[in-house]
Amino acid sequence: MKFLIFCVVIFLGFPASAGTQETTRERVFTLEESIQLALKNNPQVLLAREELRRTTAMVMEARSGALPRLSAEAAYIRLDRLNMDSHRANLRLIQPLYAGGMIRGTIQAAELHHQAMEEGLHTVEAEITFRVKKGFYGILLAQELVAVRAEALNLLQSHYQTTKERFNKGEVPRFDLLRAEIEVINASSELIQVRSQLQSVENLFKNLLDLDLDSSFSLEGSLEYLPLQPDLNEALLKALEQRSEIRQLRLVSKMREKNIDVARSGHRPLISLFGNYEGLEGLPPTPDWDWNWNAGIMIEVPIFDGLMTRGRVGQARSEHEKSLLGLKDFKDRVRFEVRQAFLDLEKAREIIEFQLKNVQQAEENLKIVRERHRKGISTHLEVMGVHLALTKARTGYARALYEHLIGKASLERATGGRYRGSRE
Repeated sequence: MKFLIFCVVIFLGFPASAGTQETTRERVFTLEESIQLALKNNPQVLLAREELRRTTAMVMEARSGALPRLSAEAAYIRLDRLNMDSHRANLRLIQPLYAGGMIRGTIQAAELHHQAMEEGLHTVEAEITFRVKKGFYGILLAQELVAVRAEALNLLQSHYQTTKERFNKGEVPRFDLLRAEIEVINASSELIQVRSQLQSVENLFKNLLDLDLDSSFSLEGSLEYLPLQPDLNEALLKALEQRSEIRQLRLVSKMREKNIDVARSGHRPLISLFGNYEGLEGLPPTPDWDWNWNAGIMIEVPIFDGLMTRGRVGQARSEHEKSLLGLKDFKDRVRFEVRQAFLDLEKAREIIEFQLKNVQQAEENLKIVRERHRKGISTHLEVMGVHLALTKARTGYARALYEHLIGKASLERATGGRYRGSRE
């Protein structure tokens, strides 16, 4: 048992990266640097930017409908009975004048779609920013838990040595010594677990920033309490005004409305200007090239299309109505998110105040009990109880700080930006 404790202590005394040669300089990230790197490298952000480029091309395609179309045509004709070859060339120009609102509506819908995708990019960036904050604070929490467990192990090792000395003097039974040994082993196991959890959250953070999983980094920051007294009504108004998802859904609704006009254009006439410049060669009575031109205006009036246009209008109206319902539903969800973030932030603030007092009292109790135990006044169970209370208090305080920072980040995410509120 003693040899096992010695091995565990020696193992935990080495850093997790022991045995490997550091070949590259460790990178140090602040929270802001982490966010900027994620927004630059994260695949989801890159996909959203590529989608925005695609909608730019869609606007270009839509605008082409209002521009003239110029085409050239050439043909070779073999006349077998006349034993002659003929050639024909044609240059044709068509300029749409009126398309029942289809061209204008298509352009406006494409532009609205592009604007909606810009807001979609902002949504992805906001989500990645929140995930980076959560990962950043998660690593800080895991590091703090490792420190708490390591400190708890050191205290238990010290208690074990004190108990061993008293056992050798015949002041305590062997039962107390065995209990102290077991507590050291249990604390060692818990330290291994939290170190493993730290590695897991670090790997998730690397994936978020698109870093190599074998790379090494450290964070510049700490879990700290940033007093904030948010105003619920102000936060709700800000969220409904600034959330990129709401702006995107509004743009989508306008786009769907334009699509109704595009669908209705099927009932309206099409008016176009056209011009042709033609040449023909190889036919009698003039075997040489004969060139001529013609121009005119063309009107196409739909009479009956088998109710196709009516069906398209019905679909467009339904899509528009769905977009309005989706907007209303999302506004309700945003209100819920803001209220929940508000409650989480308030809860974390109250827990922090409670846990801070708890830590201070537990530290004071530990000093008293350890001194009593050294003098032989306090029992082993009393010492273990105080150790456990201190570890729980420190763990609870660290988690409360983490929840406070996550609550603040959630409120910022829910309101569509950095929420400052009023400071205490």
